[in-house]
Amino acid sequence: VFVYYDVTDTALEFVHCNDRYCQGNDESYVSLDSTGTVGQYPSLVLDSSGYPVISYYDATNTDIKVIHCGNANCSSGNNTNIADASATTTSQTSLKLDSNGYPVIAYHESTGADLRFTHCNDVNCAGSNETTLNLDTTNSVGLYPSLELDSLGYPVISYHDGTALDLKLIHCGDANCSAGNSINIVDSTGQAGYYTNMKLDSSGYPVIAYFYNNATQLK
Repeated sequence: VFVYYDVTDTALEFVHCNDRYCQGNDESYVSLDSTGTVGQYPSLVLDSSGYPVISYYDATNTDIKVIHCGNANCSSGNNTNIADASATTTSQTSLKLDSNGYPVIAYHESTGADLRFTHCNDVNCAGSNETTLNLDTTNSVGLYPSLELDSLGYPVISYHDGTALDLKLIHCGDANCSAGNSINIVDSTGQAGYYTNMKLDSSGYPVIAYFYNNATQLK
């Protein structure tokens, strides 16, 4: 099950394969949002029913949007809402669902050059009353974020500092990142931390893969 941005149609596209190898050229294709230039930097998870939930960027309206599909193939009953109406982004969104199925999203906000975070207070991010915070505002930060939730549901985010050219990590002190956040530099050697991808091990310790630009290497 995957989503992607269609450059030709400037739209968010969705595919649900009907076999484990995506063979036969007979998969379920759906255009989920095609109004304006939409669908950049998508991130997808499946809810407890197997229905896709997708965060993405609407470049026409400079919004972070969320689609919660009405079934496994996103063929009907889809619910689309604006999670953050005041964000412009030049980097991917990273989405997870909390224990209630509410979306938690990390992304780069390019106007302030900040790491930005939204925790929705319902499964569809409806009502325009979500919790949205800038988590790191020092330098041009928050590029290429990767988000996970620890065993308490507290966000952990790896990201790139575009000014210092470092790999950084924030571990939030609560589910809304409203207090007790810990920010650390993980790798400050050369130009580190591009295109981060992060998971937590069984002890909750971050494991991060990223591009190291000096040597053009995977690190």
